Amino acid sequence: MTRGPLSENWDKRHHDTGSSLALKEGMFIANYALLNAAVPAACYDINMTLTQAPGVGSINLTYWDTPTPDGDADSITRALGYRGQLQNITGNLVSFFLPRDIATTTAWEFNNNSFKPYDPLGSGQYFYNPNAAAGQRLGISFVLGVGRFVRTPHEAMAYVSQSPTKVVGAEGRTRGSIDDSSNLDDNYSFGADHSAEFNLRIQEVVLFYGELLSKLNIRQNP
Repeated sequence: MTRGPLSENWDKRHHDTGSSLALKEGMFIANYALLNAAVPAACYDINMTLTQAPGVGSINLTYWDTPTPDGDADSITRALGYRGQLQNITGNLVSFFLPRDIATTTAWEFNNNSFKPYDPLGSGQYFYNPNAAAGQRLGISFVLGVGRFVRTPHEAMAYVSQSPTKVVGAEGRTRGSIDDSSNLDDNYSFGADHSAEFNLRIQEVVLFYGELLSKLNIRQNP
């Protein structure tokens, strides 16, 4: 991707991996709003205090207890994890987060815990083996064929690597490349509604949109 002024303002919704990849590849932005963003906080902020300790989550499953490449001793393997993937983004990044958001907490954390490494029935099984040789610790083994190693962060993050942190849209402590943040529940009483800014009446969200424009340095109409 050619570097250049591709976007003046950017609104990031849900888990738009396309925009994240564009940013990683050097897309220039002036202002960037993350609204309930379902991207691991570790991508933006490498601070280890964001790492979640093992604990019981939904339906009594233990979460955050699976080893991830983010803490591997091998630098090649670490590069296949989430930590720091978006730490070098420049511009004005503002995270609008919702700590009790059902979509980015209950649902997202269940998926992160239960489906990585991905093990589809009757197909290939992805794996992360921290005891394997350096550069060969992530891979996929096939039921009826020879397996292969995973070499790219795109495949690793989609199928192998669990996130060691909550998503930025639910983790208000996220900093790193995030310049500013706003708690959508404390400030606007959005509760656990993932799409409150679109579902509620205009009278209930006018203050939110005023803040959004202000933080993105967009002048409001009189």
